[in-house]
Amino acid sequence: MLGYILSLCAVGVIMLGAVLLPRWLGLGPELRRLRRRKVAIQKMQQGFAQRVAQRRRELIAAAGLANRMEQRRRELMHERVLVQGATVAAIRIIDVETPRRGAEVWMGKVVNRNPDAITPRPGGAFFFDRSWAAAQTVLVLASTPHEAREAVEKAFPDSLGFAVTAMDRAPRHLAMLVERPGTDRGPKAAA
Repeated sequence: MLGYILSLCAVGVIMLGAVLLPRWLGLGPELRRLRRRKVAIQKMQQGFAQRVAQRRRELIAAAGLANRMEQRRRELMHERVLVQGATVAAIRIIDVETPRRGAEVWMGKVVNRNPDAITPRPGGAFFFDRSWAAAQTVLVLASTPHEAREAVEKAFPDSLGFAVTAMDRAPRHLAMLVERPGTDRGPKAAA
Protein backbone atom coordinates (compact mmCIF):
# COMPACT_ATOMS: atom_id res chain seq x y z
CA MET A 1 0.00 0.00 0.00
CA LEU A 2 2.88 2.23 0.80
CA GLY A 3 4.25 1.58 -2.70
CA TYR A 4 0.95 2.65 -4.17
CA ILE A 5 0.94 5.91 -2.19
CA LEU A 6 4.53 6.60 -3.14
CA SER A 7 3.80 6.04 -6.83
CA LEU A 8 0.79 8.42 -6.61
CA CYS A 9 2.98 11.02 -4.95
CA ALA A 10 5.61 10.58 -7.65
CA VAL A 11 3.02 11.08 -10.40
CA GLY A 12 1.70 14.16 -8.63
CA VAL A 13 5.17 15.65 -8.25
CA ILE A 14 5.87 15.01 -11.95
CA MET A 15 2.56 16.62 -12.96
CA LEU A 16 3.18 19.58 -10.66
CA GLY A 17 6.67 19.90 -12.07
CA ALA A 18 5.38 19.80 -15.64
CA VAL A 19 2.81 22.51 -14.93
CA LEU A 20 4.63 24.70 -12.39
CA LEU A 21 8.20 24.40 -13.66
CA PRO A 22 7.54 26.36 -16.89
CA ARG A 23 5.82 29.07 -14.82
CA TRP A 24 8.70 29.28 -12.39
CA LEU A 25 11.15 29.49 -15.26
CA GLY A 26 8.99 32.08 -17.08
CA LEU A 27 8.27 29.77 -20.05
CA GLY A 28 4.45 30.03 -19.87
CA PRO A 29 4.04 32.82 -22.45
CA GLU A 30 6.52 31.12 -24.80
CA LEU A 31 4.64 27.81 -24.56
CA ARG A 32 1.32 29.55 -25.31
CA ARG A 33 2.89 31.27 -28.32
CA LEU A 34 4.24 27.94 -29.59
CA ARG A 35 0.81 26.28 -29.14
CA ARG A 36 -0.88 29.11 -31.08
CA ARG A 37 1.76 28.80 -33.78
CA LYS A 38 1.22 25.03 -33.98
CA VAL A 39 -2.55 25.54 -34.36
CA ALA A 40 -1.97 28.20 -37.04
CA ILE A 41 0.40 25.91 -38.95
CA GLN A 42 -2.15 23.08 -38.80
CA LYS A 43 -4.86 25.41 -40.16
CA MET A 44 -2.53 26.57 -42.95
CA GLN A 45 -1.73 22.97 -43.87
CA GLN A 46 -5.43 22.10 -43.99
CA GLY A 47 -6.13 25.17 -46.15
CA PHE A 48 -3.24 24.29 -48.45
CA ALA A 49 -4.49 20.71 -48.80
CA GLN A 50 -7.98 22.02 -49.65
CA ARG A 51 -6.55 24.43 -52.25
CA VAL A 52 -4.47 21.64 -53.81
CA ALA A 53 -7.55 19.41 -54.03
CA GLN A 54 -9.55 22.29 -55.56
CA ARG A 55 -6.80 22.98 -58.15
CA ARG A 56 -6.69 19.28 -59.04
CA ARG A 57 -10.45 19.27 -59.67
CA GLU A 58 -10.13 22.44 -61.78
CA LEU A 59 -7.21 20.95 -63.73
CA ILE A 60 -9.15 17.77 -64.48
CA ALA A 61 -12.15 19.83 -65.61
CA ALA A 62 -9.93 22.03 -67.80
CA ALA A 63 -8.24 18.99 -69.37
CA GLY A 64 -11.65 17.50 -70.16
CA LEU A 65 -12.77 20.79 -71.70
CA ALA A 66 -9.56 21.01 -73.75
CA ASN A 67 -10.11 17.47 -75.05
CA ARG A 68 -13.70 18.28 -76.02
CA MET A 69 -12.61 21.49 -77.76
CA GLU A 70 -9.84 19.65 -79.65
CA GLN A 71 -12.33 16.99 -80.77
CA ARG A 72 -14.79 19.70 -81.87
CA ARG A 73 -11.98 21.49 -83.74
CA ARG A 74 -11.16 18.26 -85.62
CA GLU A 75 -14.85 17.76 -86.46
CA LEU A 76 -15.12 21.34 -87.76
CA MET A 77 -11.94 20.96 -89.82
CA HIS A 78 -13.33 17.76 -91.35
CA GLU A 79 -16.65 19.52 -92.09
CA ARG A 80 -14.72 22.42 -93.64
CA VAL A 81 -12.89 20.05 -95.98
CA LEU A 82 -16.17 18.42 -96.94
CA VAL A 83 -17.86 21.77 -97.50
CA GLN A 84 -14.98 23.03 -99.62
CA GLY A 85 -15.39 19.97 -101.81
CA ALA A 86 -19.17 20.44 -101.89
CA THR A 87 -18.93 23.99 -103.24
CA VAL A 88 -17.81 22.55 -106.56
CA ALA A 89 -20.96 21.95 -108.64
CA ALA A 90 -19.42 19.20 -110.78
CA ILE A 91 -16.01 17.62 -110.77
CA ARG A 92 -14.86 16.35 -114.12
CA ILE A 93 -12.14 13.71 -114.24
CA ILE A 94 -9.97 13.49 -117.33
CA ASP A 95 -8.87 9.97 -118.11
CA VAL A 96 -5.23 9.69 -119.16
CA GLU A 97 -4.53 6.60 -121.28
CA THR A 98 -1.20 5.64 -119.69
CA PRO A 99 -0.41 7.63 -116.58
CA ARG A 100 3.18 7.42 -115.38
CA ARG A 101 4.01 5.67 -112.17
CA GLY A 102 4.25 8.20 -109.32
CA ALA A 103 1.94 10.66 -111.06
CA GLU A 104 0.00 13.09 -108.87
CA VAL A 105 -3.57 14.30 -109.05
CA TRP A 106 -3.82 17.88 -110.31
CA MET A 107 -6.84 20.14 -110.09
CA GLY A 108 -7.49 22.57 -112.90
CA LYS A 109 -10.10 25.29 -113.30
CA VAL A 110 -11.64 25.49 -116.78
CA VAL A 111 -14.01 28.16 -118.05
CA ASN A 112 -15.76 28.79 -121.40
CA ARG A 113 -16.20 32.49 -122.11
CA ASN A 114 -17.52 32.05 -125.67
CA PRO A 115 -21.07 33.55 -125.57
CA ASP A 116 -22.15 31.55 -128.64
CA ALA A 117 -21.11 28.30 -127.00
CA ILE A 118 -23.18 29.07 -123.92
CA THR A 119 -26.35 30.07 -125.80
CA PRO A 120 -28.92 27.29 -126.23
CA ARG A 121 -29.70 26.61 -129.88
CA PRO A 122 -32.89 25.06 -131.23
CA GLY A 123 -32.74 21.88 -133.25
CA GLY A 124 -30.34 19.99 -130.96
CA ALA A 125 -27.21 21.92 -131.97
CA PHE A 126 -24.10 21.39 -129.87
CA PHE A 127 -23.82 23.88 -127.02
CA PHE A 128 -22.60 24.20 -123.44
CA ASP A 129 -24.81 25.13 -120.55
CA ARG A 130 -24.45 28.37 -118.61
CA SER A 131 -22.47 26.67 -115.81
CA TRP A 132 -19.35 26.94 -118.00
CA ALA A 133 -19.41 30.72 -117.56
CA ALA A 134 -18.06 30.02 -114.06
CA ALA A 135 -14.86 28.04 -113.50
CA GLN A 136 -15.38 24.27 -113.43
CA THR A 137 -13.16 21.84 -111.54
CA VAL A 138 -11.24 19.25 -113.54
CA LEU A 139 -9.06 16.51 -112.05
CA VAL A 140 -6.24 14.93 -114.05
CA LEU A 141 -3.47 12.45 -113.24
CA ALA A 142 -0.07 13.76 -114.41
CA SER A 143 3.56 14.04 -113.35
CA THR A 144 3.92 17.82 -113.69
CA PRO A 145 1.55 20.79 -113.76
CA HIS A 146 2.60 21.44 -117.38
CA GLU A 147 1.66 17.89 -118.37
CA ALA A 148 -1.64 18.25 -116.49
CA ARG A 149 -2.42 21.55 -118.27
CA GLU A 150 -1.73 19.89 -121.67
CA ALA A 151 -4.13 17.03 -120.85
CA VAL A 152 -6.85 19.48 -119.79
CA GLU A 153 -6.33 21.65 -122.88
CA LYS A 154 -6.57 18.54 -125.06
CA ALA A 155 -9.91 17.58 -123.47
CA PHE A 156 -11.24 21.17 -123.48
CA PRO A 157 -9.70 22.87 -126.55
CA ASP A 158 -9.32 26.60 -127.13
CA SER A 159 -11.17 26.22 -130.45
CA LEU A 160 -14.40 25.59 -128.51
CA GLY A 161 -13.86 28.62 -126.27
CA PHE A 162 -12.34 26.89 -123.25
CA ALA A 163 -9.53 28.36 -121.17
CA VAL A 164 -7.59 26.83 -118.30
CA THR A 165 -7.49 29.47 -115.56
CA ALA A 166 -5.63 27.59 -112.82
CA MET A 167 -3.69 24.38 -112.19
CA ASP A 168 -2.62 23.18 -108.76
CA ARG A 169 -2.24 19.98 -106.74
CA ALA A 170 -5.63 18.54 -105.84
CA PRO A 171 -6.66 18.56 -102.18
CA ARG A 172 -6.57 15.12 -100.57
CA HIS A 173 -10.37 14.72 -100.43
CA LEU A 174 -10.60 15.33 -104.20
CA ALA A 175 -7.48 13.36 -105.10
CA MET A 176 -9.11 10.24 -103.67
CA LEU A 177 -11.61 10.37 -106.56
CA VAL A 178 -8.95 9.50 -109.15
CA GLU A 179 -7.48 6.01 -109.42
CA ARG A 180 -3.71 5.93 -109.40
CA PRO A 181 -1.72 3.12 -111.07
CA GLY A 182 0.02 0.78 -108.67
CA THR A 183 -1.96 1.87 -105.60
CA ASP A 184 -5.19 0.83 -103.94
CA ARG A 185 -6.31 4.45 -103.80
CA GLY A 186 -9.33 5.44 -105.76
CA PRO A 187 -13.13 5.48 -105.58
CA LYS A 188 -13.37 1.72 -104.96
CA ALA A 189 -10.71 1.73 -102.23
CA ALA A 190 -12.23 4.80 -100.57
CA ALA A 191 -15.73 3.22 -100.45
